[in-house]
Amino acid sequence: MEGSGDGSPQSSMCMVKAAELFPKPVLEKEEEKLSVRFSELAGESVKYLGQTDDGVLALSNYRLFLQKNSTGAETSVPLGLIESTQVRDLFHLIVNCKDASTVKCSFSTSEQCSEWQRRITLSIGIPETLEALFAFPFHAWASESPTLNQDNEWYGRLQRVGNYDDDFRKEVERLQFDLQGAWRISHANAEFKLCPSYPRLLLVPACIPDDTLQNVASFRSSRRIPAVVWRHERTGAVIARCSQPEVGWLGWRNSKDEQLLKAFSDACAFDRGTQESRTRLNSTASSESSPPSPEGSHEEVEMDEPKKILIVDARSYTSAVTNRARGGGCECPEYYPSAEIQFMSLGNIHVIRKSFHALRQLCSSQPDIPNWLSLLERTMWLQHMSGLLAASMVVCHAIERNGRPVLVHCSDGWDRTPQIVATAQLCLDPYYRTIEGFRVLVEREWLSFGHKFSDRCGHGPGSDETNERCPVFLQWLDCVHQIHRQFPCSFEFDMGYLIKLAQHSHSCLFGTFLCNTVKERLENSVPDRTFSVWPFLSGPMYKNHLYVPNRERVLWPAHSVRDLRLWTEVYLGSWGGNQSAADYPANGDGVSGQELGGSMTKTRSYGDLMTGINAGGLTRRSSDPNMTVDSSILAGTLNLSQENSIDSNMSSDREVSPDLVDHHTSSLAMIQHTTQKLQSLTQELNQSDEELENNIKNTKRIAAAAAAASDSVSSSLFINGNSNSYNFQPIVPEQPTAAAAPPSPAPPSPSPSPTPPPRHQHLVNEIDENTSRIVKIESYLEDVVDGRIGAAARIAKPIPVTDTSGGFGSTDMMESVDLSGNLDSILKYIKHFLRRHI
Repeated sequence: MEGSGDGSPQSSMCMVKAAELFPKPVLEKEEEKLSVRFSELAGESVKYLGQTDDGVLALSNYRLFLQKNSTGAETSVPLGLIESTQVRDLFHLIVNCKDASTVKCSFSTSEQCSEWQRRITLSIGIPETLEALFAFPFHAWASESPTLNQDNEWYGRLQRVGNYDDDFRKEVERLQFDLQGAWRISHANAEFKLCPSYPRLLLVPACIPDDTLQNVASFRSSRRIPAVVWRHERTGAVIARCSQPEVGWLGWRNSKDEQLLKAFSDACAFDRGTQESRTRLNSTASSESSPPSPEGSHEEVEMDEPKKILIVDARSYTSAVTNRARGGGCECPEYYPSAEIQFMSLGNIHVIRKSFHALRQLCSSQPDIPNWLSLLERTMWLQHMSGLLAASMVVCHAIERNGRPVLVHCSDGWDRTPQIVATAQLCLDPYYRTIEGFRVLVEREWLSFGHKFSDRCGHGPGSDETNERCPVFLQWLDCVHQIHRQFPCSFEFDMGYLIKLAQHSHSCLFGTFLCNTVKERLENSVPDRTFSVWPFLSGPMYKNHLYVPNRERVLWPAHSVRDLRLWTEVYLGSWGGNQSAADYPANGDGVSGQELGGSMTKTRSYGDLMTGINAGGLTRRSSDPNMTVDSSILAGTLNLSQENSIDSNMSSDREVSPDLVDHHTSSLAMIQHTTQKLQSLTQELNQSDEELENNIKNTKRIAAAAAAASDSVSSSLFINGNSNSYNFQPIVPEQPTAAAAPPSPAPPSPSPSPTPPPRHQHLVNEIDENTSRIVKIESYLEDVVDGRIGAAARIAKPIPVTDTSGGFGSTDMMESVDLSGNLDSILKYIKHFLRRHI
């Protein structure tokens, strides 16, 4: 090595900048007037920029960006989220995403459409190296940004992954494992020699040495031995996970494996939960106070007896037996007397992949298909979700109700096994329903225990085998979504948290979900060269404001198909989950985009209607069908304010229509006037019985004055002057003035002489329509009190006849009702009559 000019040795270390490691390509434009319409992330560069029939299309090393000029809607899809592209009718480009959403655009020529399909296909191909994924240039360029270490909201959420070993020890302490007696932490896999797809630290029974674990690993598929992941604090029962035993056609057995499963039951019986410990102490105290029995305490023997471990096999019995042809199989009950096995009959990755492809095809079809729900049923997606939740409830029931230890496995233990185990822990432990606890749960069950994200998502080197791809993690997030929807107050995070997590499991923006195992991540220094998704999702925008800590200790979600709902925010793109530009800091000192909270329409409630009008929200009609509102008023209320509409930076061509028209001042005045009238009408309809009785008493005095003036009113109530056969004369309500027909002209009289009305008639005319009815009825009541009515009374009630005027017209008829002379029945009927017609 040559020295420098001053004689000092030349330094062997040099700083390599991000621009040298990850250089940016040259932008290629179809037209010079086009410009990039979004803020690029750190390390992001646009490679192609073109124009569609209705907007601009851009392709960078991270995303596909589409903006429509007609609506202003923007769609930003990470390249890792794109699964395939296809051309329809020569001019239409269809982009199919891994979350079942679809992006569509059209071009003026078929050559341009084919060229863009070729560009996108080359960009989403399998990378040759891991560093070709965008998470590495993003970290390198962002680390050189001067604002990364400053007090910045966005850059403060860009952090590296934490230490799994620290999380593991904290969980062991939180779950109160007895490390001095029943359990121990094994370091047999510290260098990943015991099982390459397992974490370095394992929790096993204390009576099982590492040599036994090595023997058991040779008997389990992919060397994935049974290991404990969770403990119930009250009952002491544990949840363990593993892979299938390699029984084969010859029915091989392994005594060490049988010993390990029995050790789980014994360890749970020794390390009892808090409830069992208190029960044992109480029984011991009572036995000391009583004379000793020669046969010992029966209660103590019953309590110390180990319970059988429940083996939950996610496969069907047929599938488990078929796997024996490939060297697999299931546990034989004769060899495991301390265990009991149940088969859950869940579909494998090939069945789930076929169902998901059918769901994606359905979601990309036209929305006005009449048999859309029937087609959804044929996809079997909700049926698979129901089976997964049912299997998790079996685990919860065994742990919570029966206090039995549970061992869960499928074929290899990295697909259906983490689904069941993680869902059961989510329902049993409220800690995992917090933001921090959910991170710990996903890190342990999915990342540390080796779910093959690279192969299942298809975004890593060597993941070109399409038969290995399956949305297993997305299906589990859908399960969490179903539970979250049924228990919205039991989760600290909101639905947007799950949607963003589903997106970034494919986006390759963070290093959290890269590679298949912990060993591969450490060998490629992924935690040191990429950011973690968890600090990014810990922002306040993803918190659930309805969250109540420890609202339900254990969740028992309904898992029937009728209780499940399609996750439309993801599969139909109504959330706009592919919008990424507004979430992350732009390349440079500034911050681009807006918070995600502005991309989702909020549900608002108001104390009164006027508050809702002033706030620019939607107004509701009264639920009373008799209260009609003018259509012009409704038209004026169906306007949304600009601030409540979905932000154009986060909208999508698959989600929201353009903004509605603004409010008009005239509509506001009409609504205020209508509101006052509705309130006054409501007060009139809500009169109490006491007010009604007071009205009767007040009108009674008026009726007495009218009766004293003349006997014509009383006599007119009888037919043929016979008081013993009483009948009501038809009481016809007065017609409204506007609806009343003009009276027919009477023939002219040669000598008209006006006759003055009687004095009582003059009084009646001064009373309104309702009071006139009360006068007649009160006159009848006086007759009843005076004894002028016979034993059998008949009251006539009106029968409405269809009338073009819409009310009781002159064609209304009467129906007789026999009241048998019962005064209480008469009064009751009169009150009912007044209620309906007054």
